[in-house]
Parts: sequence; structure tokens; C-alpha cells
Amino acid sequence: ACEGGGWRGELGRPGVGFGQGAQTEANGPWADDALWGLAQIAAAQGDPEEAGRRLEQLRRDYPGSRYAAAATSDATLRSTTAFKEALGYLRDGRHDAALVSFAEVAAAPDADPDIRGEALWHAGRLQQRLHLVADAAASFEQLLDQRPQHARAADTRLALAKLTADRGDRAAASAQFTQICEDFPQSPQAWEAAYWLAADRADEKDSDQARHWAAWLLDQLRLAADDDRSNRTRQLELHAQLLLAQVDAEARRWAVAAERLERLLRADDLGELALPAEFWLAECNYRLGQWDAARQQYETLARRTGNMNAGWAGMCRLRQAQIHAHRRQWLDVLQHLAHLREEHPSFPLAAEADYLAGRALAARGQMAAARVAYSKAIAGADDGAELAAQAQWMIGETYFHQNNLEKARRAYRRVIDEHSHPAWQARAALQIGKCWELEARWDDARQVYAAALTPTDDSQS
Repeated sequence: ACEGGGWRGELGRPGVGFGQGAQTEANGPWADDALWGLAQIAAAQGDPEEAGRRLEQLRRDYPGSRYAAAATSDATLRSTTAFKEALGYLRDGRHDAALVSFAEVAAAPDADPDIRGEALWHAGRLQQRLHLVADAAASFEQLLDQRPQHARAADTRLALAKLTADRGDRAAASAQFTQICEDFPQSPQAWEAAYWLAADRADEKDSDQARHWAAWLLDQLRLAADDDRSNRTRQLELHAQLLLAQVDAEARRWAVAAERLERLLRADDLGELALPAEFWLAECNYRLGQWDAARQQYETLARRTGNMNAGWAGMCRLRQAQIHAHRRQWLDVLQHLAHLREEHPSFPLAAEADYLAGRALAARGQMAAARVAYSKAIAGADDGAELAAQAQWMIGETYFHQNNLEKARRAYRRVIDEHSHPAWQARAALQIGKCWELEARWDDARQVYAAALTPTDDSQS
């Protein structure tokens, strides 16, 4: 309690407490700590005579103390006092003054090495908070150069790796995080580093490495002593389990991912991870053709998420619509798509939704409205996307079923001329030929079929 008060700059009560400690624990393990604290407080209060008396007592009575060497140096005492002043500036929000004081302590040649290390650490953290990225990196690097075995070495290397990642140098950051895992495998810093590596590899679609680092993290956490486990440790464990399930899902290992997610959802402390875990389980069931289970899960999620701004929240509505489309329940499809547009106006897969709306409208005989939806899908699709070719082909289908063969041919021709997807180009050529056949123009049909055969020999169409 006294030590904590002293670091906060509250010198009165710690002074009394340290005095009591020095008297009542004269032969105990904390007596030299108490005398050192009294010397620091006296120096901070401008009483060098009292500080000297306490230091002399410390040297005389406890020559083997870890403070004995520092007690012989007035410079050490001054730097320690300056460090406490810097912490006071930091506490009071006087950031410029704190940085100046930390720099003075770090530059003091006679300062206790551990105190210099603490000054560099606190300076780097403050610079990081103030978005002085280059300065923070310099402070952390200086600490590691001067005190590679400092008590905060792992924390410092983790902070430096995060700064490197924030600067966009993912390759260098990856190397730094990997080194932390190798040098401090049974440390919370290594666990944080391993999760960053797993998430980074997942973002890069490197499923093998993502799975490796997530599994490594979980193995290390299983070996960790109970004293080393914390709420943050548990959160890393849960995040790693969810990440493994997502990696399996990305690799289309739907059954494996579903099994992982079912185990994960039995945990009672998922917190904010519960919703994404439930979504991925619904997605697995959808991909496995478990329509009833997936529909119920998506319905529950849609009610709970509403217009939540999460990448998967809008997918709940889209998947509900797609399940109804599989069952040819077209009115339900349109209703869910209307909810999707209302709740998620910036849904990134809006082109998919527009295409599905076109299918539903066409199935209900609303061909003109279907063509509008298909046109929106084409406009919203990524450049070169297969969805655009497919939607253009469907526009041709709406005209074909209305027996408007001339417009149907034009729509199909655009699939051939404006898109680069051989399967859909071959289907379009087949439909153009059918249009010519219906008009008994056999030579035109033959020419279209012959022209379509050469570039798309591998197409079933």
C-alpha cells in the first residue's frame, strides 16, 4: 500500500507507513524496502539530510540489500525522485512535462538501470497513446538495446511489434511476433502474439498457418498454471477457438467447423463472441443442407441483431431469403429481402440480394420488375464477377419466356460480348440458337452453335 501511494506521488501517508514498516519489520524481508522508500520520500520533500541518514542506515544494517549499491549514489536517488515526479506529471495529464522528465531519467548515466528502463517504458507507452509512433518505437528499441533482460522486455517487444503492424509492415511485425512466441512461449505476451499471427494468417487466407498458430496458442494455454490465467487469457482462448472454426469453414470443412462451434457455444462466458459463433454454426448448417436448423438459427439471429453493423448480420436476412428460394417460397423471399434493405442499406452483398429478388419476381411472373432487379445486380457486382454474367443471362430468360425473341437474343448476345465466363457464354449461345430455331431460321441457329463450340469445348452447354 505504501509503495503504491509513493508511486502516485502521495508522500504523506506512505512516509508514515514506511516508518512503521522499518520499525516493526526490523528483521523482516521488507525492512530495507521501507528504508529505501523513506529515503526517496525525504529527497522528494527537499530534505537531503534525512535522505542521507536513511541511506546510511540502509548501507549499515542491510549491506546485502538490492538497494545497497543504489544507496551509495546521490545521482541514483535524484533519478529515482525525478522518475516519481514524471509519474506525477503523467497522472496529472501534463504529458509534455512527463516526457521531458522520463527523457532526463533515461539519459542519466548514474541512474539505476531498472529505473532507466522504467522511464523508457513509460515514455514509450505515453508516446504510443499520443500517436507519436516513431518516438514510441525509438523508446522501446532503446530499452531493449540497453536492458534486453529488463522485467518488461516481453511487454516492450510486444508493444514494438504492434507498432510495426500499425505502420503497415506486416512482414516485419510477423517476424517480431514469431520471435516473442519463441523466446517467451509461456508468457501472456506470447499468447497475444500468437493470436495476432493466427488472425493475420486467416486474413491472408493462409489457413494452414492460421490453424497452426491458433492451435499453438491453445496448447500453451492448456499448459499454463492457474496463477497465470486471467480474464484476458480466457478471452484469447475463446477467440482462438472461434478463429479455428472460421478457418475450417473458409476451407469448406463444414462438419468439422460445426462440431467446434457446438462445443464452443456450450461455454457460459462467451460474451460478445456468442452471436458470431451462432452465425457461423447457422452457416455450417446452411452449407450442409440442414435447412430447418439453419432457418431457425438465422431467424433467431435476425431478431437479436436487427440493424447491427456487423459483416455477418445482414447475411442472416440474405440466408433466410435463400432458404425460402430453395423451397420456392417466393413471397417469403421478397419479404426477407425487403427487411434486408431496410436494416442494412449498405449491405456489401447487395448485388446478390438484387439477383435473388430478380429470381423471385420472375417466378411470380413480374418480368419487368425482375429485369430491373437483375440490372441492379449487374451494376452492383464486382468487375468481372460471374454474378453479372449470370444476371445478364437471366434478363434474356425473362424476354424468352415472354416470347419476345428479338430482345431475348440481344440480352443473350450481351453475355457473349460483355462478359468472360465461358459457361454462361455457351449457355447464351445455346439460347440464341433456340430463338433462331423458334423462328425457323435454321442456318442462323447453326452458325451460332458452331461459333460457340470452339472457345467453350469444356462447357456442358
